[in-house]
Amino acid sequence: MTMMAEIPRISNLKLGKKSFNIKTILVPTDFSETANHALIQAVEIAKHSNAKLVLMHVVELTAFTVPTELLTLGLITSQLAEETKEKLKELASSIKEEKSIKVEFRILFGSVYENIIRAAYLQDADLIIMGTHGKSGLKGWLFGSNAYIVVNNTTIPVLTIHHHTQSHSYKRIVFPFNENLLTLRKVNNVINLAKLFESIILLFGYSESDSEIAMISLRIKSEELTRLFKNENIPSTISLMAGNDYAQDIMKFAVESKADLITVATNGSHNVNNILESKPYRKLIHKSLIPVLSVPVE
Repeated sequence: MTMMAEIPRISNLKLGKKSFNIKTILVPTDFSETANHALIQAVEIAKHSNAKLVLMHVVELTAFTVPTELLTLGLITSQLAEETKEKLKELASSIKEEKSIKVEFRILFGSVYENIIRAAYLQDADLIIMGTHGKSGLKGWLFGSNAYIVVNNTTIPVLTIHHHTQSHSYKRIVFPFNENLLTLRKVNNVINLAKLFESIILLFGYSESDSEIAMISLRIKSEELTRLFKNENIPSTISLMAGNDYAQDIMKFAVESKADLITVATNGSHNVNNILESKPYRKLIHKSLIPVLSVPVE
């Protein structure tokens, strides 16, 4: 007779920060359309959480093929800083005036991802919201690997926004989970966000095996999650699925469910040489038309 292994109770796991109070949101921008979409999302969250926005732009010095002495004299950097300052000042002023939100801005020079990660730490940010690309051929420093590197190396949640994102609310939140217990450790972050937006949680249990034991395991986890959310007065639904493309099936489920947000738990190596290359999260962040909240867990 096949014995089923004991399934760890969710209540015994580390479920993320108990207090995910969003007080400071870091918003990197290159003033592109995608970055503006990310800013719209940031404004919406700031309105609900009474958070402060910190806009930032990074000037990559390596992007310029000019004599070293010009950079030393600061002629180019000074001009770029002044132009960027005016853009950020105008952007911050319009947000303050129209949305009554506290806004600051920063201009930094050097590596994009290093400055984003460093700024998040120095600003004591609770959340990073940044754009990413959804198809090849787009340029700009927010596109490409920078978003993946930030997600994989920061210790705070990152919300990545596709340039085709339309929804600015988070009423329907997808909570994917599978046999990996790490996928459950974003619970407290999701609870706090759901309370802010009075959301419904769409539980999506996923297994690469369609065996009876695998599906029973998912069912048990989903029912325990349902009870946990119910105790917080958060409604939820349950969907279970067996498949072989975790990221693609999550995106399909999110679209069919008319979701506003997908949440994932990430466990990066904190090493820039490992940028989610072999994980489904890279595909999810890259391709999803729906915003993806990546929560770092241990």
